[in-house]
Amino acid sequence: MVLSTDQIARLRLIRTPQVGPVLYRQLLAKYGNAQKALAALPELSRGRKVPLKAPSTESVERELQTLQKIGARFVFDDDDDYPALLHQISDTPPVLTALGNPALLNRKQIALVGTRGASAAGQRFTTELARALGDAGWCVSSGMARGIDTAAHTGALDTPGGTIAVLGGGIDHIYPPENAPLYHQLAQKGCLLTEYAPGAPANASHFPRRNRLIAGMSHAVVVLECDRHSGTLITAQYAGEYGREVMAVPGHPSDPRAKGPNHMIKQGALLVESAEDILSHLDALPDLLAYAPTPRQIRLYTREEDEQSLLFDDPTPATSGDFETLLGTTPVEMDTLIRQSGLSEAEVASRLTVLELDGKLERLPGNRVRLLA
Repeated sequence: MVLSTDQIARLRLIRTPQVGPVLYRQLLAKYGNAQKALAALPELSRGRKVPLKAPSTESVERELQTLQKIGARFVFDDDDDYPALLHQISDTPPVLTALGNPALLNRKQIALVGTRGASAAGQRFTTELARALGDAGWCVSSGMARGIDTAAHTGALDTPGGTIAVLGGGIDHIYPPENAPLYHQLAQKGCLLTEYAPGAPANASHFPRRNRLIAGMSHAVVVLECDRHSGTLITAQYAGEYGREVMAVPGHPSDPRAKGPNHMIKQGALLVESAEDILSHLDALPDLLAYAPTPRQIRLYTREEDEQSLLFDDPTPATSGDFETLLGTTPVEMDTLIRQSGLSEAEVASRLTVLELDGKLERLPGNRVRLLA
């Protein structure tokens, strides 16, 4: 990939500290192009505590070299591959970085999002839902986090619709580390996407910006398992503000991971129990690109709540190996627990016995277990 002089200037401008998508477009509107905007930065910096200092051309060229080494590329907002639906949001990223199949970026998308500390039953349902949506030709997008995100990508990976992972760090930064195999599968069969520069870590403060892209690119956002204070709700909130369809899979009232979806349904989100619920609803709607979507007032959190907690993907345990996290009030098979925990059959049996003796677990026919409410 060879960058034009204008593209290099645009990259330098958006990579300038304190210049986000909104200020970037204001500068372009005022000065006509990125080169003139860059030339105006010293004057604009007068009186500022922190001057607007653009990175060098060499810095941008190093970015390009990094992308070329791993087979990634820039996608500018005037490229044919740029996700068309992102032009409808107020802070459209001027440039994205993609690794994998860029043709997926303009395929009809449905986002499946939820907690990192998902139950085994929740992960299984998500995988099945993603596979059904992908088989129907819809591209499934998510954030490559542990739990629900991973299950969504896994289910859709080998389907006709495919899957896109939107990252909260640079395209060369694999997070979480245990998803390295999934990352490489996505690079080969799906697509990885980010607005962050190569080398940028997946900081917690990046997740809301990542979530807005997931919502902005999608026709619908479906939430599966999350706490009332989960960062997942940021994605759903953005979806409503962007006029996208907001949906949720209900859960058992005694499971904290059902609090988020159940609250969403009370606020007007579409209740989802199967892929058909999603597909039949979307099939009845006009093409999002053919009209200006109307924002939906689905209030999922308030300013009075601790929004700092929403900066993080989820307050639940982040380690997929946390055994009790995999259990819920929904029955789950022993084989599923063994596979998803990574523990031996003997270790799983031992842990289940301890829970049973503590009066926390019930054994059911078919080699299934569940937590007692």
